[in-house]
Amino acid sequence: MSATNVTAPSAPKCLLCASGPSRVRDRLTARELELTWFHFGVKFGPDAAALLGHSPALELHECQACGFRFFVPTLPGNGG
Repeated sequence: MSATNVTAPSAPKCLLCASGPSRVRDRLTARELELTWFHFGVKFGPDAAALLGHSPALELHECQACGFRFFVPTLPGNGG
């Protein structure tokens, strides 16, 4: 993981309050995300691993107005 506090011009608006732009708080690779969840006893299934494999890095964004944090890109889930 690499911590940062950068506001990019193309940063998305907040998913909760629609304020923008958000700022990047952290970046992690799909592998880092998988290992973090594994630490808590969660093992990704093949569908989740395949979905994450298409994203080179995930960014944790934070809304500068309300503090809500969310990942970009947002990844669809199937609830399974």
